[in-house]
This record gives sequence, structure tokens and C-alpha cells, in this order.
Amino acid sequence: MSENRRVVVTGLGAVTPLGNDTEKTWEGLKNGRNGIAPITLFDTQGFKAVLGAEVKGFDPREYLEVNEVLRTDRYAQFAVAAAQQAAGRPTGPGAAPAYSPQAAVQAAAAKKPSEPLDPERVFIICGMVVGAIVIVFGLCMLAFYTPAE
Repeated sequence: MSENRRVVVTGLGAVTPLGNDTEKTWEGLKNGRNGIAPITLFDTQGFKAVLGAEVKGFDPREYLEVNEVLRTDRYAQFAVAAAQQAAGRPTGPGAAPAYSPQAAVQAAAAKKPSEPLDPERVFIICGMVVGAIVIVFGLCMLAFYTPAE
């Protein structure tokens, strides 16, 4: 690839401990906030670590229909939300949820309806620190912390 190519960022999306969209996350960074707080997603009794950087106030129903919420792990819900934000789809209370992640890509294509979506020219970068840790943690709890009879 010796030729120079340009990349245009057409959208950003973020679901982070600082905020559930890019604006709130950026404001948090500029103001020096951190997203560390007491862990609320599970009981920390008996653990040395009681602080974590959890995503707070996230409602997946703003981005997915209820059936999809029930079948989708939390980290995947974050990815769908960020993709829909990047696509410029209206989100928040009152906005109709998209049915699937594919709907976010279609929404991005709708920005320029005169041009068909070329899958060879769409690229999504998705980064996360921990994937399905909740599932792994739950299985470990079942395996190692069964109540004594």
C-alpha cells in the first residue's frame, strides 16, 4: 500500500464510566473527573476491591428493543449504543430503538441516501477493557461459592 489514503471520521460514539455519550465523556475528561466509584453491579462483600469504573445510568432500551436487550450481554449493548451514536441516530428517552446493530450501519448510510452503503468502506473500531466478565464472574460464583448445606 504505497498510495496515501485519507480517512474521514464521520461519527463518534462512547459509553464510558464518565458518560453515556461522547459529549459527557469529553466533558468529564476536560474537567478532570474519573469514573471510579463504589461497585454496584454485584455485592463486594468479602472482596478486597470495592471500587470500579462502572458505566452508570445506561438504559439499553434506548438503543435496542426489549427482546434484544434480554438476549444481549451488557458489553455488546454498549457497542450497539456507541455505534448508533456514531451513526447519528436519535437516542434518548422517546427515540425509537433500533432493532439490531445492522440498523446502526443502515442509519449511517442514510446520512447520504444518494450513495449506496459500500461495506468495503465502512469501518468500526470498538474497544473495551473487559468483555463478558459478568458471565465469567457469575459462573465462578456458581462453581466456587455454592452455599454450604
